[in-house]
Amino acid sequence: MKFKISKHDSGLDISVEQVGDGQQALLDAFQECREGRCACRTTEYEKLEAIDVKSVGDAVQIRLEPRSGETIDEAVVRDCMEYTLGEALKQ
Repeated sequence: MKFKISKHDSGLDISVEQVGDGQQALLDAFQECREGRCACRTTEYEKLEAIDVKSVGDAVQIRLEPRSGETIDEAVVRDCMEYTLGEALKQ
């Protein structure tokens, strides 16, 4: 699995490619983040207005929308993604 983070208007887009058999584990992990129960140690999700997650073929696409006046720290999100992908690969 590999991922790419890019900025959009006020938030971040994340594309995780080559997810293969880890797709459901990733979707489950991102659902936990949507519910405020992220496995990675960050409070960055508290800044979010919305997390949009969709599965497209062998990829997962995520759009992070911050609350008004908030900025999402890309470096923290990158660390969290590396942790989440590592955990998904263990399953």
